[in-house]
Amino acid sequence: MMKIIKKLLGIIFLVMSIFIAIVGIYGFFDMDLEVSSKIAIELIIFIVFLVPFLLGIKLLFNYSIFKKKNDNKTDLKVDNSKKKKEKSIDTYIIESPFYGYKVLETENGEEWKYFTGKEVYNWLSNDDIDGINWSWNSNNIVEYISNVSLKKKISDIQLYLNKNGTCRFFVGVLEELSEADKNLIINFIKGQLSDGWGEGNFDYEDEKGEQFELSFWKNDGSWYIKYIEDELFEKFINMFKCQTEKECYKIDLIDETPGILDNKIGGSPYIPIEEEYPLDVKGNPMILLLQVNLKDIKLDGYPNDGIMEIFISQEYNYPYEYKIKYFKDNLKYKTDLPNVLKENTIPYIEKEYKIKLDRTIDYMRISDFRYWDVLKEIANNIYGINPDEYDLGFNNYKHKYSKDFDKIIYSKCPKISIGGYADFTQEDPRSYEDIADKTECIFKLDSLYDQKRIIIGDVGILFALISMEDIKDKKFENIYVDYDCM
Repeated sequence: MMKIIKKLLGIIFLVMSIFIAIVGIYGFFDMDLEVSSKIAIELIIFIVFLVPFLLGIKLLFNYSIFKKKNDNKTDLKVDNSKKKKEKSIDTYIIESPFYGYKVLETENGEEWKYFTGKEVYNWLSNDDIDGINWSWNSNNIVEYISNVSLKKKISDIQLYLNKNGTCRFFVGVLEELSEADKNLIINFIKGQLSDGWGEGNFDYEDEKGEQFELSFWKNDGSWYIKYIEDELFEKFINMFKCQTEKECYKIDLIDETPGILDNKIGGSPYIPIEEEYPLDVKGNPMILLLQVNLKDIKLDGYPNDGIMEIFISQEYNYPYEYKIKYFKDNLKYKTDLPNVLKENTIPYIEKEYKIKLDRTIDYMRISDFRYWDVLKEIANNIYGINPDEYDLGFNNYKHKYSKDFDKIIYSKCPKISIGGYADFTQEDPRSYEDIADKTECIFKLDSLYDQKRIIIGDVGILFALISMEDIKDKKFENIYVDYDCM
């Protein structure tokens, strides 16, 4: 709305100036005065014409007629809206302290008393903190790096106050920095804090209404600055492992024909005598996907008796048709059942396998619908600020995490398991279907493409999800089975 008003005012001023110009030209030839008097009057008319003309141009085209050269290095308000930002490949983090001080009246006169950054942070409102961050981040501070080679490697430097009493500088880099480059960046930030921006101390009031100043330099020599990217990354990895660690059972496939009571994939199922063999909607016998004796599973919340089975349709169609069965494990069972898998192989399981269960640890996958919330919570604990507020740091960091998690964590996680975490080649259905309560992955079958033994569609993953409450209550009929692939 304001833009429209400005445009209309601009047009009005321009029309007014044109009218004044016409009147001035007509009056010059019409006035019966001496030439000197005419010139004096026309000069006045010209000035009257010039004011609305310039205002009209400024409002209509948003163009500043007068530009003031800024030679003061301490004034960092540089308009970098037109500068194209290159995408950073990584983020380095540099940390420095901040302080507060009050000028107190004592018997010996005025005395400066210093306070730690932690104390000062608690005195600041959210608006105060945002204002301090903005005073640095709204300017293109990279322009003041004097080393031409280093400047080409840096995309951005953003500052955020941390509740632990320090400033964190997120330095986006376009290529890897050498140790010499890192030292140059540290010294550059030191210089900016102590010369220029650092001298512009911020004046506030604490909760008692007492005046204090926030500063980034302390005269007593306790001021420090350090590079902590590697330290924080290691801490991040460890916190992620601690927060998402979950016990499960890794499944190893054994090339042996399983017995009816064995844990297995495929083969003849355990069906009590009084029970009917599961049939699909067309009346065809379904294929046993998984059979597991729960007495062999020692996981929190899981029952320690009974046999759970997952059956799937012979037809490889979507929506997926499946049935879940749970029977007591001491019942008389049928021994003359056909091995449906031998007669009707499906695209991803061509033979039966006896399975070996080994207790191990699994971690939340990047495809899990809770993953980024977990990462943000950890980042908040490490950085002391909300990750939503610092796109540069978090976005580049999560890129680094996703690369390194495969090497550091996920390379050791099981591809086929009972318990643990689900994984998805595309997206987690719990993020858009009404199954968010099914947080437990009771069975996961990932493609073993390198072994050419199990291939789920186009190198996909099959998963069976259930809530922990249903596991405890043995309501396995509530399991949700599906698969996705590339």
